[in-house]
Amino acid sequence: MSTCPPHAIETVAAFEGGLRLTALRARLFDRFLYDGVYEDQAVLVHEFAPQGLVRRTKGGSIVPTEARFDAPYATARDAWQGVMATRHPHLLAVVAAKGNWVITEAPGPRLVDATGDRAGDFAAALKPLAEAGTVLGTLSPDTVFRSDDGVVFAGRAPDYRDLIALTSDSDLAGPAGYAAPEVFDAKKRAAIGPEADMFAASALMLRMITGRDPADVRTGDLSIEAAGAPERVRMGLALSRKARAESLNAWFDGVTPAAPAKPAPTPPPAPPKPAPGLTIDMPPVKKTRIPIAAWVIGAVVAVPLAITAMTVGLDSWKQAATERQTREAREAVDRCRTAVTRSASDAPSQCTKALSKISDTQSPDYSWVAYNLGVMCERRDACAQGKSALDYYRLAAVDRTTVPGKVANYKVAKLDNGLSLADRHDHFAPAAGVLKKPDAAFIKGHRAVYADANFEIGKIFDTWSRQDSVNGEEAQRLSPGSTRAPQKIALISAINRFEVAKTYGVDTATRLMDLYIRRGDGDAESEQYDQAVSAYKRAGALGSADARFKAAELYFAGHTTSVSQADALDLVQAASEAGNTDAELCLAAMRYFGYPDERDTIGGMASFASLTVRGVNNARLDSLACRDWIRRGQE
Repeated sequence: MSTCPPHAIETVAAFEGGLRLTALRARLFDRFLYDGVYEDQAVLVHEFAPQGLVRRTKGGSIVPTEARFDAPYATARDAWQGVMATRHPHLLAVVAAKGNWVITEAPGPRLVDATGDRAGDFAAALKPLAEAGTVLGTLSPDTVFRSDDGVVFAGRAPDYRDLIALTSDSDLAGPAGYAAPEVFDAKKRAAIGPEADMFAASALMLRMITGRDPADVRTGDLSIEAAGAPERVRMGLALSRKARAESLNAWFDGVTPAAPAKPAPTPPPAPPKPAPGLTIDMPPVKKTRIPIAAWVIGAVVAVPLAITAMTVGLDSWKQAATERQTREAREAVDRCRTAVTRSASDAPSQCTKALSKISDTQSPDYSWVAYNLGVMCERRDACAQGKSALDYYRLAAVDRTTVPGKVANYKVAKLDNGLSLADRHDHFAPAAGVLKKPDAAFIKGHRAVYADANFEIGKIFDTWSRQDSVNGEEAQRLSPGSTRAPQKIALISAINRFEVAKTYGVDTATRLMDLYIRRGDGDAESEQYDQAVSAYKRAGALGSADARFKAAELYFAGHTTSVSQADALDLVQAASEAGNTDAELCLAAMRYFGYPDERDTIGGMASFASLTVRGVNNARLDSLACRDWIRRGQE
């Protein structure tokens, strides 16, 4: 299969500069999804690019990979444009379309990253589309979003099965892991209907439960993966296409359809009764004595069989009890989610019950429920007796990967004043994206948390960078294989975190200025002069006159070529204007001695006199690198 790269993040020629792509959001089976700006409005941009069928030219256009694909590609693109034009309250509205580009309104956060009654809202949004006979064909984590009205979907896809035989590749037919078996059937033995979306929606619900993509139906059995999932999910993944079609209404209601009643078994015929007055002569029953040995052998065989039967029965009972507990826990979690979504007054009690029923404290459900109990406790003062918001956040903080888990860890770090620096760092880390950057949806939905977590971790690294006893193991984890001293690694990490926080609106200028100067000083001391110049210039850009002059001095000393003479003179001038007296001394000397410009003896003397009046010792000039540089220039 040929690989088609995404469009460059720039303006799109088809829209004459009116559309600008800002970020690649996802690569789907038949399109690229980008975040973009169209006529000053944030939008979601779809670029038709079915896998294995197209390539990208040097100019950025999409064309078929082979001449024999020209007509099929045009047909598929026309079909795609047709279904993308569908209008529905639960479809992102189309803003503009041209060629293989469709622009829709910008979505909210992905449903898989959201909280609340996701499965219920998902099914509620899909139901009217299914009732209208509309098939989406695109359901996957990157195409289903939260909206103010519940859930909204990012467009549709046509039936691509005619292209499977053409390309010898079924990957372009539907999203792997989320497409129903019939979507990949090149023989088209059955039409693709809403029951295909029922399968895809069930797979996506399974993804919300497990946190990982389901197996591809072409290589795995989803019914096995869904064995412990809610009934709706098992139903959507295990039934045949025909059974799914017949069970759509039951699936949308979240209830398994009743099985057809079985006919009552026909009783065996009664033995014939003898006619009145008729006597049947029965042979006498012969009594047989069973040998003792047979009794012993029977007992030897029967006892293990009885024990096995008891063990099997006990295991079955345990399994049934576990399944019952799992079902009760899921039902309790669903009630909690519904109450939280509706801001119901009984939400705290419903969620407290749900938390007590979840046996797996490592599960995403446990983290979600505990986190929301913490939120309600903090906002509504609706804590259970003897509990605090921090108690609930600690329970949720066991999870460090889901959105609630990351925010719960952040809350623990903010609320628990007794934590050590190392523990605070570990709790801030998931939300700050230390070692693993959070996805765009997390940052968009929790911008303030992401920014503040980075700021707080920056302060922790800043503290560590000033200590002799820095955790060397932690430093190596942050910068594997680095030969730098742990303090240097901590200082650089502090700079990185403050830069991130600054990007998201936190005022870190003063802290960054100090850190860049310290880094520059350290690099200069270790004779890494180019790196020192870079650090000093960054500090200078943040307003440090001293840093600007230090960068110029490294040039005057002949330690770096990363700064030109013109740049060095500009740095000295800027530092002088900002009040750095060493820079003023250098400028006075340049005027007096006439290097690099023409000599101005009177002007230079006037400058020296002014500095003397202000208490500056002119003899300090001899210790500055600029004086030696002037001497060399005069020779």
